[in-house]
Amino acid sequence: MENTIRVNPLKYPNIKCKCGCEVWNQGVILKRVPGLEMGQGTEDVFVDLPVWYCAKCGEILPEYKEMYKMDDNSNAPKSEIQTKLIV
Repeated sequence: MENTIRVNPLKYPNIKCKCGCEVWNQGVILKRVPGLEMGQGTEDVFVDLPVWYCAKCGEILPEYKEMYKMDDNSNAPKSEIQTKLIV
């Protein structure tokens, strides 16, 4: 018999952005990795890293900034956020 843990996520608080928004969008950060490091010959390889960003201000969830070693200038410009085009 399989051990299944049942958790009700509704009993936990929503994650809020610094701007107060509680709605998040998914996006990706693309990295260009030299093919030799990936064992792919000389062709560079694009690697996508998933992130969550605020639907209101575009701020990337701080946990991702720490995980991917991003600085505070790594957010998408406001014009890109308005068109839903995220880097």
